[in-house]
Amino acid sequence: MNGADGLMLVGPCCHSRRFIFANIRTLIMSIKCGDKPGEGRYVCKKCGKSITLKSKDEAIYPCPLCQFCEYRQG
Repeated sequence: MNGADGLMLVGPCCHSRRFIFANIRTLIMSIKCGDKPGEGRYVCKKCGKSITLKSKDEAIYPCPLCQFCEYRQG
């Protein structure tokens, strides 16, 4: 069965669907200034500059290159 985004849903296992939906949410979700998404690398949606958060309590901040405030996980 194909989803609206073209990804194939594999088998009836709820764990597979949960994994796929989590990845879809990550792909379309915007992470904005002030959000605390957790440790990891985040890429500016405007210029592509990446920042790295090293703590789950650290908040996303404006891009150091262009000052844009929307990121994607990268």
